[in-house]
Amino acid sequence: MCSLCWFDILSSTNLKFDVCVLGSGFAGSLAALILGRSGMSVAIVDRSSHPRFSIGESSTPAADYLLHQLATKYQIPELIPLCQFGTWRQSYPHVRCGCKRGFSYVWHGAGFDYRAAASHDHELLVAASPSREVADTQWYRPDVDQFFFKLALKYGAIAFEDHEIVGVQSSAIHQRELWQLTLRGHSQSSILSADFVVDASGPSSRFMPLFKSDDLTSTLLTNTSAIYTHVEKCGATTDWLNSQGASTADFPYPIDQAAVHHLFYDGWLWQIGFEDDLTSLGFVSDLNRSAPRNSLADKTQVDDVAIERRWQLILDQKPVLQEILKHPKAATFPGKYMQADRVQRLRSRAAGRNWAALPFTVGFIDPLHSTGIAHSLSGVKRICEALLAAPTSKRIQLLEAYENAILAEFRYIDQLISGCYAALKDFRLFNCWTMLYFAAATSFERLHRAGEDPSFLLAADESFGQIVRQARHALDRVTAMSENAVVDDLAIENYQKQTCDWIAPYNHVGLFSPKVNNMYWHTAAEK
Repeated sequence: MCSLCWFDILSSTNLKFDVCVLGSGFAGSLAALILGRSGMSVAIVDRSSHPRFSIGESSTPAADYLLHQLATKYQIPELIPLCQFGTWRQSYPHVRCGCKRGFSYVWHGAGFDYRAAASHDHELLVAASPSREVADTQWYRPDVDQFFFKLALKYGAIAFEDHEIVGVQSSAIHQRELWQLTLRGHSQSSILSADFVVDASGPSSRFMPLFKSDDLTSTLLTNTSAIYTHVEKCGATTDWLNSQGASTADFPYPIDQAAVHHLFYDGWLWQIGFEDDLTSLGFVSDLNRSAPRNSLADKTQVDDVAIERRWQLILDQKPVLQEILKHPKAATFPGKYMQADRVQRLRSRAAGRNWAALPFTVGFIDPLHSTGIAHSLSGVKRICEALLAAPTSKRIQLLEAYENAILAEFRYIDQLISGCYAALKDFRLFNCWTMLYFAAATSFERLHRAGEDPSFLLAADESFGQIVRQARHALDRVTAMSENAVVDDLAIENYQKQTCDWIAPYNHVGLFSPKVNNMYWHTAAEK
């Protein structure tokens, strides 16, 4: 344990900690919080300071279960209210969030294909909660990340904000391996020594390149880019649907109280609402399809003006979005449009004897299924369990298992998401393929509810993995049969029936039921 008093901390430039966490986002701060709460001395190092803009905002029931489990196990009562929208707003009204009742999808196809119908042929709503009070949440990350960070400090972590890592060295002292990190701040440099490093710094990590870690991004199936921002006074999807004559009376929840997905042949737009009239917008383009000139695939210009022009180009090509969004005003924060030329990334390493990287540092696939928050919490859970395990041999065993699992999970998520993009040719195909994700997610939630510890979204369930592979082969056959034509109705019907049969052992919530007309009211396990 570190025995430094506060006077030593403030006056010394050579400090010793049990664990050094790189990155003070919600996941890094949560890891520091848990380890500090458990008696370890913890330093948090970050090149910037709070508050700051970030995306990855949509929570899920899986994330809520994991956060509640961590809060209960490590006796951190301050986290319990964050597990439901109602208690969050009551306990922390100053921490901005949004209500997420489920997943909402509207089909636009080539841009003009939406048709209102009582059968909801071009809509899909999957409820994740029975009421607004117990709903999931949209995380306004500038507030949420800062909340977790301050809580970590309350439980003993020492912060080094606005400090750049300029040197990393590993050495053996008294038969112990120690990390030495040289930091450069605005006014002075410091040297931190730590037995263990948790890398939560994301894709721009200065720590991960130290290891023989291959870039595996090119092996991923999903291939998308994104442009995004926050806006105020954005149009509501409900208003647009009403203008189209849609029947919304049998929706399981107000469609905007969700992660709204506007689906097109070549990508989709997310529309995520927070309290106080703030909206997160982002368009994700499928780079495996032909992209028009001067679109996101054109990297000749990357300045703010060029990115905003690319956003406007998307709206020009898809005028239905202008009808839906109206004329939103750019929010003060971040005050500009941002982009990722390719969203996907993956490294070949995730942990070693005396270090571990959280999932977002190791890789990322796509925002489509909102897996990011839950995956990060799952990583925090496993890394903290390893660090708090005894003896050391048990820790090493757990870290090896973590690395193998996290890399397999990214491959699995890649399969689930890449199939969605392949299925964007026809909403019926997309709807069908998406049921694989909802079967996995709802099964994961119910196993958690029953007190079990399933693999993340059933990633290690070989039977379900085989179903995903079979379904993808069948999907590829259906889309290949009609590459330059409308997908054959009979082929789609056969594919739907086949997929329904495959997932039957995991279908606990009535997926594929024709009676509900794409309106799924009861899919989440009780919280």
